[in-house]
Amino acid sequence: MSAFTGSAGQQRVPTEFLRKFWLPVPSSTDLQKFSSVIRHLLACQIEAEHAADKLEAQFQLLLQHAFSGQLTAKWREGHMQELLAEMAQQAHALNLPVPKELEVLS
Repeated sequence: MSAFTGSAGQQRVPTEFLRKFWLPVPSSTDLQKFSSVIRHLLACQIEAEHAADKLEAQFQLLLQHAFSGQLTAKWREGHMQELLAEMAQQAHALNLPVPKELEVLS
Protein backbone atom coordinates (compact mmCIF):
# COMPACT_ATOMS: atom_id res chain seq x y z
CA MET A 1 0.00 0.00 0.00
CA SER A 2 2.90 2.38 0.65
CA ALA A 3 3.88 2.21 -3.04
CA PHE A 4 0.54 3.70 -4.14
CA THR A 5 0.22 7.38 -4.92
CA GLY A 6 -2.76 9.71 -5.14
CA SER A 7 -5.69 10.34 -2.87
CA ALA A 8 -7.31 7.52 -0.90
CA GLY A 9 -10.20 7.06 -3.35
CA GLN A 10 -8.04 7.16 -6.51
CA GLN A 11 -4.73 5.58 -5.64
CA ARG A 12 -2.44 4.58 -8.51
CA VAL A 13 0.49 2.20 -8.80
CA PRO A 14 3.61 4.01 -10.01
CA THR A 15 5.26 2.73 -13.19
CA GLU A 16 8.58 2.24 -11.38
CA PHE A 17 6.93 -0.13 -8.88
CA LEU A 18 5.60 -2.31 -11.71
CA ARG A 19 9.02 -2.36 -13.43
CA LYS A 20 10.63 -3.73 -10.27
CA PHE A 21 7.77 -6.11 -9.34
CA TRP A 22 8.80 -9.76 -9.66
CA LEU A 23 6.15 -11.92 -11.31
CA PRO A 24 6.92 -15.64 -11.69
CA VAL A 25 6.29 -17.05 -15.16
CA PRO A 26 5.63 -20.79 -15.41
CA SER A 27 7.73 -22.89 -17.74
CA SER A 28 6.34 -23.87 -21.13
CA THR A 29 6.10 -27.48 -19.89
CA ASP A 30 3.99 -26.40 -16.91
CA LEU A 31 1.82 -24.25 -19.19
CA GLN A 32 1.27 -27.20 -21.52
CA LYS A 33 0.33 -29.49 -18.62
CA PHE A 34 -2.07 -26.89 -17.24
CA SER A 35 -3.59 -26.33 -20.67
CA SER A 36 -4.08 -30.08 -21.14
CA VAL A 37 -5.82 -30.43 -17.78
CA ILE A 38 -8.08 -27.43 -18.48
CA ARG A 39 -9.02 -28.78 -21.93
CA HIS A 40 -9.91 -32.13 -20.37
CA LEU A 41 -12.00 -30.46 -17.64
CA LEU A 42 -13.85 -28.32 -20.19
CA ALA A 43 -14.58 -31.40 -22.33
CA CYS A 44 -15.94 -33.18 -19.23
CA GLN A 45 -18.10 -30.16 -18.41
CA ILE A 46 -19.54 -30.05 -21.94
CA GLU A 47 -20.23 -33.81 -21.82
CA ALA A 48 -21.96 -33.45 -18.44
CA GLU A 49 -24.09 -30.57 -19.77
CA HIS A 50 -25.15 -32.68 -22.78
CA ALA A 51 -26.03 -35.57 -20.49
CA ALA A 52 -28.05 -33.25 -18.24
CA ASP A 53 -29.93 -31.91 -21.29
CA LYS A 54 -30.74 -35.44 -22.47
CA LEU A 55 -31.87 -36.42 -18.97
CA GLU A 56 -34.14 -33.37 -18.73
CA ALA A 57 -35.67 -34.16 -22.14
CA GLN A 58 -36.34 -37.77 -21.06
CA PHE A 59 -37.88 -36.58 -17.78
CA GLN A 60 -40.18 -34.15 -19.60
CA LEU A 61 -41.26 -36.94 -21.97
CA LEU A 62 -41.92 -39.24 -19.01
CA LEU A 63 -44.05 -36.56 -17.33
CA GLN A 64 -45.99 -35.99 -20.55
CA HIS A 65 -46.70 -39.73 -20.89
CA ALA A 66 -47.60 -40.03 -17.22
CA PHE A 67 -50.11 -37.18 -17.22
CA SER A 68 -51.64 -38.15 -20.57
CA GLY A 69 -52.20 -41.76 -19.45
CA GLN A 70 -49.87 -43.18 -22.11
CA LEU A 71 -47.42 -44.44 -19.49
CA THR A 72 -49.84 -46.99 -18.00
CA ALA A 73 -52.21 -47.56 -20.95
CA LYS A 74 -50.96 -51.05 -21.81
CA TRP A 75 -50.93 -52.10 -18.15
CA ARG A 76 -54.52 -50.90 -17.69
CA GLU A 77 -55.61 -52.82 -20.80
CA GLY A 78 -54.03 -56.00 -19.42
CA HIS A 79 -55.60 -55.53 -15.98
CA MET A 80 -59.00 -54.10 -16.96
CA GLN A 81 -61.09 -56.86 -15.33
CA GLU A 82 -59.14 -56.53 -12.10
CA LEU A 83 -59.55 -52.73 -12.11
CA LEU A 84 -63.29 -52.92 -12.79
CA ALA A 85 -63.76 -55.46 -9.98
CA GLU A 86 -61.90 -53.18 -7.58
CA MET A 87 -64.05 -50.22 -8.64
CA ALA A 88 -67.19 -52.26 -7.95
CA GLN A 89 -65.91 -53.25 -4.48
CA GLN A 90 -65.13 -49.62 -3.66
CA ALA A 91 -68.56 -48.49 -4.83
CA HIS A 92 -70.22 -51.12 -2.59
CA ALA A 93 -68.03 -50.12 0.38
CA LEU A 94 -68.98 -46.46 -0.05
CA ASN A 95 -72.68 -47.24 -0.62
CA LEU A 96 -72.56 -45.71 -4.08
CA PRO A 97 -74.65 -46.88 -6.98
CA VAL A 98 -72.79 -49.52 -8.96
CA PRO A 99 -73.06 -49.25 -12.76
CA LYS A 100 -74.67 -52.34 -14.34
CA GLU A 101 -71.40 -53.17 -16.16
CA LEU A 102 -69.65 -53.54 -12.78
CA GLU A 103 -72.41 -55.50 -11.01
CA VAL A 104 -71.47 -58.63 -12.91
CA LEU A 105 -67.89 -58.42 -11.61
CA SER A 106 -68.69 -57.87 -7.91
